[in-house]
Amino acid sequence: MTRKFRPVHTLIHAAGLCNIALAFTLPTLAQQMLPAADQSAFNAIGRVNIAGYKSRSMCTGTLIASDRVITAAHCLRGPGGNFADPGEIHFLAGYRQGHMAAHSTGARILVACENAGRNANLTSIQDDLAILELAAPISANLIKPLQLEDQSSPADTYQIIAYRHDRPHIISEQTGCTKIARNDFLLQLSCAVAPGNSGGPVLVQRSDGWRIAAIVSASSPRGALVVLPQTKRLHAIGTAEGDQPQQSD
Repeated sequence: MTRKFRPVHTLIHAAGLCNIALAFTLPTLAQQMLPAADQSAFNAIGRVNIAGYKSRSMCTGTLIASDRVITAAHCLRGPGGNFADPGEIHFLAGYRQGHMAAHSTGARILVACENAGRNANLTSIQDDLAILELAAPISANLIKPLQLEDQSSPADTYQIIAYRHDRPHIISEQTGCTKIARNDFLLQLSCAVAPGNSGGPVLVQRSDGWRIAAIVSASSPRGALVVLPQTKRLHAIGTAEGDQPQQSD
């Protein structure tokens, strides 16, 4: 069976969002392997694997409620562009070198619109957000879900923690990412991203712990494009049903 991975989208222009100049310095991919001693603090982050008949793909996702994983919508699409069978999607929470803190398969895929994450253009990317509803909830006593950040309080720096196709068995981290540009739906960061990072959380550290500020969707010549998961957008894709994700005040 041929092993195929879904790449991070590449966006050259983002309708003025990126404000790209003719001359610029490409960001350097400066991701390091997360130390083993820090793994347990980020066990809510895991691999999102699709195991289909003719292909396999890998992205990153994060537990935001016992039965909900937030990721990029394009991560849940199969080779033909349609969404995969939820039962073929596996969430491996805290995966590291063949071991995981918890595992569940998907039950439903929830998105705001049919074309979410289908194409590498600004309209599609700004909707590149999905919730994977899990068939078997993961107890908060085992793994505590991560909270969503209050978007009214921008951070000075951000941290990306995600898996990579070229280093799939240990999660990677990149610190010190700063804002280049922002609109109501997207944030552009100074950090570069790699295939497999898609769906991974962009984190900020607050007094009560780490929170999810955005979700990795695409790369541009000046840095990562990440989707802002505002509460109203999450409710639009179905998180008002069932177990609620944790939203910071």
